[in-house]
Amino acid sequence: MEMVNQTSFVAERIVLQDKSGRDILVVIVKCTYSIEGKGHLVPAEVQVPIQMADDFYGEPGESSVRYESDLALKKVGTDIVLLGHAYSQGSKSPHVDVSLKVGALQSTVRVFGDRRWDKVLGITRISSPEPFERIPLVYERAYGGKDLSSPDSKHHEHEARNPVGRGFRAKKSKQEIEGMLIPNLEDPAHLIRDIDHRPEPVG
Repeated sequence: MEMVNQTSFVAERIVLQDKSGRDILVVIVKCTYSIEGKGHLVPAEVQVPIQMADDFYGEPGESSVRYESDLALKKVGTDIVLLGHAYSQGSKSPHVDVSLKVGALQSTVRVFGDRRWDKVLGITRISSPEPFERIPLVYERAYGGKDLSSPDSKHHEHEARNPVGRGFRAKKSKQEIEGMLIPNLEDPAHLIRDIDHRPEPVG
């Protein structure tokens, strides 16, 4: 079968199997736009190719996904992917808010410089954020991670919502609290309060 693509976008046809094992022909059309002044969208000169498999920032399973595979029997919505960094732009503020709005969807992430848990007079508290120029907006900088500090493997735990993040501590952790990194990326409406707080990861 020949597929004729008369658009400026990339297109591919693939054969997948449904739950019954029957072959299904799926046509994927991928459109890449550039955002110009005043938020106007124009087709990008270079169209991003169709992603045949997940593309990770680092080792698969140990890092977050940069681009998800475009191969799917159906998509009930539109993928919105933000790849980038938060820049302090010389601000003296301890944090920077980064927002993305597409139609009715809006998401805001509060970005801090590196912070750690400190102990002062036996009280655990969050250290002041270190100055930063830019911080990547990746799930490695959001709440999550795994804790394998216990010598007994039955007490090993990971944050299922984001196993590649930072700041997670198992219930029976042997991990030293002092000096432990705190996530750079937080939901401004649900900031981390204490060492036992397990907020929704944002990124």
